[in-house]
Amino acid sequence: MIRPEFGSQIIAKDRVKALRAEAKAAAKAAKARKR
Repeated sequence: MIRPEFGSQIIAKDRVKALRAEAKAAAKAAKARKR
């Protein structure tokens, strides 16, 4: 059985990854907009 804290840690990691990917995409969009 997986402990709930462990499961939420994994979810948090995925969330951080998603946020980072979003930030990268936003930065790319901002650069493209400046041109």
